[in-house]
Formats: sequence, C-alpha cells, structure tokens
Amino acid sequence: MLPTSSIKRLVVVSAVLMLTACSGNKGISSLTPQSQNVASGQTRAAQSTCTPSTLGTAFAVLAIDAQAQVHLEQGAYINGDTGMDSTQGQIHLEQNSVINGRLHLVSASATQVQNQGTITGGIVYDPSVLSAAANNAEDVSCYDNSLPTTIPSPSTINLSQGQSLTITGATGVNVLRFSAVDMGQNSTLTFQAPAGSKFIVNVAGEAHPQQNAKVLVKGGISSSDVTFNFIGNQGDIHLEQGVVWDATILGVARQETHLEKNVIVGGVIVVDGQIGRA
Repeated sequence: MLPTSSIKRLVVVSAVLMLTACSGNKGISSLTPQSQNVASGQTRAAQSTCTPSTLGTAFAVLAIDAQAQVHLEQGAYINGDTGMDSTQGQIHLEQNSVINGRLHLVSASATQVQNQGTITGGIVYDPSVLSAAANNAEDVSCYDNSLPTTIPSPSTINLSQGQSLTITGATGVNVLRFSAVDMGQNSTLTFQAPAGSKFIVNVAGEAHPQQNAKVLVKGGISSSDVTFNFIGNQGDIHLEQGVVWDATILGVARQETHLEKNVIVGGVIVVDGQIGRA
C-alpha cells in the first residue's frame, strides 16, 4: 500500500465508508466497467444468473449505495480514483486528507461534497461509468459466490494473538468459504500459490482483524489475486489500527466497512453503503 492513510467502510459495500489518518489503499487493482445488467444500488444476489466478470483498474474505492457516505479523516489517503454511484450521497474530506486521483460522481446535485482536503484530479461527472462499474462488481461477487469450494478446510478463520496460518493453493483458481474472519493482534494469515493462480474467499460473516494483524500473499501471486467476497449483509468489516490486508475487499451488500489508523489495503475496496466513522 502507499502512504499512510486508511479506508474505512470501503470495498464493494453499500453503506458508510470512513478512512482515518495513516491508512492507505494501494489502488493496485480496481473496477473496470464491463457490464450493465442491474440498476444502481441493486445487489446481484437477487438475480437468478451470475455473469462471469473480473475487477479491473478504474477505481481504488467505489461506493455503490443510493445514500452512500464516505468520510476521510485527517491524514486519510486514497491512491487512485474514487467513485460514488449515489443519488443522495455525501463525501467529507477533512484537512490533510487526499484522494490522489479523480472523484467520480453521478451529478453535481447528487452528492454533497464537503472538501477540506485535496482531490488531485478534480471532480468529474460520469454516471454511466459509475453504474457500469457497480454492476460489474455485483456480477463479480455473484459469480465468485457461485463457484464450488476447492479447499474445504479451514471453514473459518479464528486466529489467536500472534498465531500464523498459511493456506497453500494449487495452480488455477482456489475457492474457499469462511463463516467469518477473526484475527487476534499480530496474527498472520498467508495465501500462497504459484504465479497466475488466484484465491476467491467467500465470507458469510464478519471480518475483524485486530491491531497489527496481517493478511499476506507469497509464492507467485499478488494482492490483486486474492479477493475476499463478503456475501449478504450480515457482519461488519472492521480492520483495526495497523492492519495490513494485502487483498481486495468486495462487499456489495455490506453496510459498514471501518478501517482504523495506519491500515494498509493492497487491493480494491467496493462497498454498498457507509464508509466512515465507527
């Protein structure tokens, strides 16, 4: 991840997103619009079919709820474009917060912008791009959730303080299904596989890594090769201070995504709701 700044309530979710000081999003991978099958704000889970798709590189952060809220506290930093596919949204940048890229909005009247920070690329209005990116994210989440599990164990993550666990995958697409992801302070979860491989981790419940916990990748893969796909709307995504999460967060129906100080997220964040204060 890049500079110190955090993304709070981020990743495909439809609620509030908040980024606090000293936490950042690398913006290594993001969303590229590819399909337009679902109206903005509607979750693909309600559809009968799932369209295969992939996340691209258009947005580092994307909020897709009609009333999405994004709050960047002092020192928060997003490295890449930020999108809000929202008709009644709010975004608040506190002093010394930075979006190192463009802020994409539906229209000048759709989102209330309180800007005491810096948006290096300015504000642009492109509803069709935002809608397509949101639809694409929902397609990805739906399709990933439809895939059969290839690694049946573990079925949940519950690491105690300082504990480490490595999950080794085969060449190709490795699919896991967790009931929740709970990690104690200074614990480490590592995904390892040959180059060209991917991990899709479908999570039914919460994710709560405590202070300085780490989700890492090794072998031949990078952060863009690991996607945590949070299914349904049960359970918050809460990354405590100092957490390193070297993977994409995809939560198209999750209402709360909270990233505390000094959090580093290596992949894309897509959320359906609120990113902001805890």
